Amino acid sequence: MPSATQFSSTFVDEIASLEDGKDIRLCLQCGICSSGCPVREVVPSFNIRRLIAKMLLGLKEEVLGSDEIWLCARCNLCTATCRKNIRPGDIITAVRTLALRGGYRRTAGAKHTLAFLDDISSRGEINEATLPLKTLGAKSLALIPYGIRMFLKGRAPAPFIETIDSHDQVQALIDEFDD
Repeated sequence: MPSATQFSSTFVDEIASLEDGKDIRLCLQCGICSSGCPVREVVPSFNIRRLIAKMLLGLKEEVLGSDEIWLCARCNLCTATCRKNIRPGDIITAVRTLALRGGYRRTAGAKHTLAFLDDISSRGEINEATLPLKTLGAKSLALIPYGIRMFLKGRAPAPFIETIDSHDQVQALIDEFDD
């Protein structure tokens, strides 16, 4: 039996409490942000206006647990076209932050973000060869043909990387902003 949709009366407040989410209540839902979105050309179901509407409606569980919040490429075209000078990409960043803080870590986007952070924390740079495995798990096996083609063209990333010389400085930055 499907569960009823749950609404959170404080979700918008949670988003607005973060610097990146402060303007969420100013959104008029005009849709101009979605009209030129390049992600939408590749993933037609992605709609920033609809996603912000879900936030405004208080659909916290649905928003935080979705892959949708991780699709935004942060190109800022939505910001450039917004007539109210809202920064939808920043709002997405705020929601991503809430998702990670709230333990919503099962989506590929969340896994990718955490794997990226883990690489930066441990070595000072990302390991592009292992990132797909950390992000997609066994599903990354489907990428092997692409990896072979990259290898044959001399474009495959090295599977082993060394820690960068200034790793302690990178770690200090991460520690400074870690909640």
